[in-house]
Amino acid sequence: MSREALQETLSAVMDNEADELELRRVLAACGEDAELRSTWSRYQLARSVMHREPTLPKLDIAAAVSAALADEAAPPKAEKGPWRMVGRLAVAASVTLAVLAGVRLYNQNDALPQMAQQGTTPQIALPQVKGPAVLAGY
Repeated sequence: MSREALQETLSAVMDNEADELELRRVLAACGEDAELRSTWSRYQLARSVMHREPTLPKLDIAAAVSAALADEAAPPKAEKGPWRMVGRLAVAASVTLAVLAGVRLYNQNDALPQMAQQGTTPQIALPQVKGPAVLAGY
């Protein structure tokens, strides 16, 4: 679509005379064309003034932040040395050892009360059935 046709379509959109297809074309073109976005913004401002709508001052925070980030120097990258991997391995080994010791201590503490409750000789409980014993047949 030519530049002039986009301007006319944008004007139709602002006058509420554009159909849905034209609106989609203008929106797609505005996503790629900064000049068209600026024209749309001026049209919006002119429309607000003509209809006596209150206008807010335009704050373009994104542009200011982008400019500040472009001027800022990038932080230097940390050097990767051979001791870095050794340090990570040492931390992983320490955590593993602590977990294993904790699990072993936890399981050992659970077994002590059970052993203290058991007597020296286990008691065998015999059923208290009165009458003759009958074998069940299948």
